[in-house]
Amino acid sequence: MKVHRILCEGPEDLVALRELAIHLFGATTVPTRGGGAGGMTREQRLQGTTALVKLTVAKDAKSGLVREAMTALDAEPRRNRRDPNDQPLRRLGIVFDPDGDPRAKFENAVLTAFQTSAKEWRVRRLTSKRACLLATRDRDRVLVHFVAWRSTYALDTMPDVLNLERLLCEIAAEAYPAEASIVARWLKDFPVGSLQHPWKAALHLWCALVEAKSDEHSAPARFLHQNKTCAPHVEPLLRSISVLRELEPLLR
Repeated sequence: MKVHRILCEGPEDLVALRELAIHLFGATTVPTRGGGAGGMTREQRLQGTTALVKLTVAKDAKSGLVREAMTALDAEPRRNRRDPNDQPLRRLGIVFDPDGDPRAKFENAVLTAFQTSAKEWRVRRLTSKRACLLATRDRDRVLVHFVAWRSTYALDTMPDVLNLERLLCEIAAEAYPAEASIVARWLKDFPVGSLQHPWKAALHLWCALVEAKSDEHSAPARFLHQNKTCAPHVEPLLRSISVLRELEPLLR
């Protein structure tokens, strides 16, 4: 059985990836031990249709993604092609929030770090595949995928950043157009620059309106699957902005 590993920034990202894998790609959960701070899960294993998928939250959020990706490669044992129980790492995914920067800025930083610090692996960009690197070590080959959370949802009072919260807000806005206008009016009442994390504030407003028992940690599960009004909008929206196309080879 081949292995796919996905690194993400926070527990909310892990929940979002788990929900998409299970409800859109037919994966099933595999029991794992322990959790993180506050009981939040920092690791999750899923059985996909073609691979075992390991989801891991980086210890230092975005700043830790590069280090943990390099550690994952360096720790990968050499493949034993004669062993039928060998589980080689085939795909390594890095899911991140661009946070207002061009996504290429983060991707280039990862490539540079790999090329200058990887112990045994040679890493190069694949020109035939967008946002994908190839790591090789002798006959071992791992595809490194980049997936950026993004959406097309925009409000005049909010900065144009790309992150998971914004995506969840867009799903909610598609499902609840009347409430979307309420959120827009509320956000206009905040002085420009008064919110340190405006998209988190927007998500909290959405939770207050349509998912009163949820918070930013449970919002991904609510808006990606559990909320029956939102659920029909999830797959069409994510396909329209190609997020599902980028996640599919990692989550199956």
